[in-house]
Amino acid sequence: MSCITRVYYKGDRRPSLKLKLVTRDVTGNVIPVDLSTAASVTFSMSKSGKDGVALFTNNMTILEAINGIVVYLWQDGDLGTVGKYRGWITVNWTGTERETKGDLEITVKQRPA
Repeated sequence: MSCITRVYYKGDRRPSLKLKLVTRDVTGNVIPVDLSTAASVTFSMSKSGKDGVALFTNNMTILEAINGIVVYLWQDGDLGTVGKYRGWITVNWTGTERETKGDLEITVKQRPA
């Protein structure tokens, strides 16, 4: 998954953040991440330019496990402050393994008057 850029307005909770997680197979082809054996998938967001400490980490919903499709439903306050943010997805595999996927740039703007 390459860097994805999204723009939202302060206080919005829609549209939800829907993503297709992908990887490369041994021949270099892009294929979906099969989440069939994932225990959970989380979305984290931090302020850009900071030390990378997450402002929050919340569960995502797996919509189509075999196709790697997940969605994050924005919560109250997630998009409550104007600014630039970095987001990432963590797949927690059954057992103790985890894998960080994606690089998201999220801009929260003030709603036009």
